[in-house]
Amino acid sequence: MSFYNLFQHIEEYPDNIAEQGIPNNTLFEFVSSSFLNGFINYTEPFWGCVIERYKVWKDIDMDMWKKYLFDPLPPHAHLDYFDDDVLILSETANCFWFFWFDCDVSDCQIGRIDKSLITKDEMRDLLVEWIKSHDYTDRPLDTESVVGNYYELSVKYLKRGWISF
Repeated sequence: MSFYNLFQHIEEYPDNIAEQGIPNNTLFEFVSSSFLNGFINYTEPFWGCVIERYKVWKDIDMDMWKKYLFDPLPPHAHLDYFDDDVLILSETANCFWFFWFDCDVSDCQIGRIDKSLITKDEMRDLLVEWIKSHDYTDRPLDTESVVGNYYELSVKYLKRGWISF
């Protein structure tokens, strides 16, 4: 099973999301980062990562990322700091949530899965498998392409104050 097969319904550019909310087992694609901000802070993150998609990581000082994440812990998690896409898995009482912050801020994703369908570990493992399934390719700077690399974010960082994308 692939991560995206978890979602029974995938909708691009959803209409009227303020009225309908996010139905169970549904993924909305091409939503704004503001919409993600409105939901993420009412869930409990349990896993997150930055994926290599726009930036070429061999040109990035990852020690600066570590310093930002841990020394000292910032009061709030600002996920636009990483200049690349951020994926977060989160939960509420009855559902798991998937947040994909696309750093161009207009084509993000948000998904909701009923907890009876999968465990946290299975959901995380399927997402990591999906990320790693993309072969690395050299590409020009700021080219939009998942290349299989990810940098896991500390859950302690994600639970620090309000998350903003």
